[in-house]
Amino acid sequence: MTTEKAELALKKLREVTELDKKMRELNKVDLEVLNFILKKFSDEGKPPKKEEIMDSLSIGLFDVIQSFSKLNEFEFISLMGAEITAASPFSAMSTQYEVFYDGRGVFATSALDSLTVPLLVERDAGIKSCCDYCKEKVEIEVKEGKIGSSSPEELWVLIEIIYDDCIGRERCSKNVFSDKQHFSEGLYLTLDEALFVAKELFHGRMI
Repeated sequence: MTTEKAELALKKLREVTELDKKMRELNKVDLEVLNFILKKFSDEGKPPKKEEIMDSLSIGLFDVIQSFSKLNEFEFISLMGAEITAASPFSAMSTQYEVFYDGRGVFATSALDSLTVPLLVERDAGIKSCCDYCKEKVEIEVKEGKIGSSSPEELWVLIEIIYDDCIGRERCSKNVFSDKQHFSEGLYLTLDEALFVAKELFHGRMI
């Protein structure tokens, strides 16, 4: 659902993440590596090893290392040493955002990313999380690319732009589930609005 508030949130997130600009700067190999990583997460809930990427894409170790470096710099993936710990929207580590589809669960890196997973894999999915403030349980059902149901029924995604606590960056963003409009600066989006933002942010990155 597009609204003035959703469009404002989308504009702010695009400015902060520079996602469109970064996508244009990826070369063919970078895109192939990124798509392979996302497909592996989608199918198995875990990232591939370098050797899997080399064998599947018929590229050398140098190409994989170069792509990892650029994808990490552009924040499409996160690395711990040589291992992938996340590839937005997926996380290889346990988080408070778990998404279930096809009889298995995967972890997402944020509230918006948990809504992105069903769109990316093109599956109906259930999301289990909690309010970031009071820790009340949150459950969401996504069906055919739309919000089917949620518990609690009145549920929000809070988008915050942060200016004073970003490592190596002038600003960054945070987005979490909130079961009521807690006293915090930022934009509160309905689930329909948040799903619209997730869809627009990741348009063109479907597996």
